[in-house]
Amino acid sequence: MVECPLCNNIVKNLHKKSHLIPEWMYEKCYYNSHKLLSANLKSGYIREIQKGFYDQIICPGCESESQIYDRYASLILYQKKSSVYKKIKRKTNKKNMNGIILNYSFWENIDFLKFQKFVFACVLRMHLSERKRKKSLFSEKHFKIMRKIYKSDTIIDDEIYPIIVKKSPDDDEYLNRVVLPYQRKIRGHNVIEFYGAGYTFWVFVSNHKKPDFVELLCLKKKGDLYLSINYFEDTGTFKALLNSNFKKDFKKYRDKKGR
Repeated sequence: MVECPLCNNIVKNLHKKSHLIPEWMYEKCYYNSHKLLSANLKSGYIREIQKGFYDQIICPGCESESQIYDRYASLILYQKKSSVYKKIKRKTNKKNMNGIILNYSFWENIDFLKFQKFVFACVLRMHLSERKRKKSLFSEKHFKIMRKIYKSDTIIDDEIYPIIVKKSPDDDEYLNRVVLPYQRKIRGHNVIEFYGAGYTFWVFVSNHKKPDFVELLCLKKKGDLYLSINYFEDTGTFKALLNSNFKKDFKKYRDKKGR
């Protein structure tokens, strides 16, 4: 018997293959052989894998629950023909923010709790996977607070861990990339960031007052969301992780394999 670190229930076994981020976020990454190219950005080591990244970290009940939120996110972000996708009102426009022209899309009618739980589930699963290796995405204090919000249907809070989503244009050459959740700094604040299916996700986990743009752009509990539209190459993730040497090595590997 073992305790599930997400729900604290005592279960017979943890789920053997919990995806750190859902499978649909990898779909654009597969080649004809239905394999992914996985790269360790620190060592430069590149290998082929059959599926996305998963770990034995939560119980079957928590895994089943998280799949509900994963599916909801796939319907509103990725499956354009679904009735759920069509319920979201979307308007694309431009906004002047301190002299910078921002291309953005404004969405309404998002199910706040389901979408927040989708993002939190990705972050929490990654944190638990890292914790097994004596690492972490954030402090245990933040983990317990986020877990409490995630497991509750009555705590409706869009301020403590605000979520920002960025969208890549449909012609972005890096749509077939996935970046697992990791911690970075944005204007001195700790942010958990991940990328997949053409979307970048930020979760601010700082105790301090957030920058003004966070309040403007973050997911609101009434179901509104501003998504800035940026090419992946212009994001902090790309600049921090995909340096020119890595890009060259990655291309060399793909050419060698005939991808």
